[in-house]
Amino acid sequence: CVFHAPKGEKGILLKEFNGLIFKRIKETNENELCDLSGTIFEGDISFQFNKVPKISFKEATFNGMTDFAGVHFSKGVSFNRVNFKGKTHFLSAQFSGKINFVKTTFFEEINFNKVTFSKTPYFTRATFNRDVNFIWSEFNSGVYFFRATFCAETYFRGMTFKKEGSIVFLNIKESIKLEGVNLGKVSFIGTDLRKIDFINCKWPKEKNGRHVLYNEIELFRNKNGKDISNKIKKVEILYRQLKQKYKEEHDEFEVSNWHYGEKEMFRKSNHCRRFLPSISTLYWLSSGYGERPMRAGIMLLLLVIAMSIFFGLTGIKLVD
Repeated sequence: CVFHAPKGEKGILLKEFNGLIFKRIKETNENELCDLSGTIFEGDISFQFNKVPKISFKEATFNGMTDFAGVHFSKGVSFNRVNFKGKTHFLSAQFSGKINFVKTTFFEEINFNKVTFSKTPYFTRATFNRDVNFIWSEFNSGVYFFRATFCAETYFRGMTFKKEGSIVFLNIKESIKLEGVNLGKVSFIGTDLRKIDFINCKWPKEKNGRHVLYNEIELFRNKNGKDISNKIKKVEILYRQLKQKYKEEHDEFEVSNWHYGEKEMFRKSNHCRRFLPSISTLYWLSSGYGERPMRAGIMLLLLVIAMSIFFGLTGIKLVD
């Protein structure tokens, strides 16, 4: 089969091979699956379609530059276990149906700029070996990065999450830059936040104005009586990482914010510490974990007044 023959052994020119690919796509009924699973693409290919049917590239190999710019995947697409060996472009592509990049490997640069995802894209255990760009991409049903590996610089800028985005348990070899991203619905459980640069990002806020992670909001949104102490401890780890990160950057405002969050999660992770008198509770009440100087001043003033009243009532006099 010419589609599955190894690279260089297809017996036809690259242009002819690409023509066969395009022909199969055009001849596929919109209610059928265009099955290109396991196809070994000879070299550079540009999919110049306004709309394609439901299509599967499962376990395919793209040996050259691959261009899906402007393509509308109207019925769903699978890139499960695909190897992209050349640069790959999805500029302004639209994904209206189900989509997955499960265990997909990108060997060269990948461009997801201005892409619209109507359904949740799954990047489970995907590997990005070179630079990745998600600039002004829109995720209308969220996104799922689970145990994905980023080996080079990754840039997320101006992304929109209309539903929950899961950037969890990532393996980050270099760094990820998040710029101008609204983090109000983004989960980071299991990801080392010390390797992510947050540039002009919008954090969700608690009632008192403290910046928090979406993970903390979710913990206490639904009080169903279940033991969530382990989940709270995972959020505590995230806050500790953020505190360490900003300590290294000498950003005292952020250090203070995430220190408060870390200690708050520590207190709430244990039922006794949270609801009964404890050192953590006293630390919180007296000074907001050392981050609320006005509260500490008020507590000191009240202590002086209380001691003065006590000495007055008991007749105890301080020795000169």
